[in-house]
Amino acid sequence: MGKVRNTLSKVWDDLNPSDPSPMYLVKLMAAMMGAFAIGLLIHFIKV
Repeated sequence: MGKVRNTLSKVWDDLNPSDPSPMYLVKLMAAMMGAFAIGLLIHFIKV
């Protein structure tokens, strides 16, 4: 159980850096915009 907890802790730290770099923020923004675009596409296809 300790190994799983350590792995989850490491993954969480990698996903949520305490001081995010500019490239991390750019990638996060690109992912958010991609998710938004896919959501709009699905919305307009269903309407």
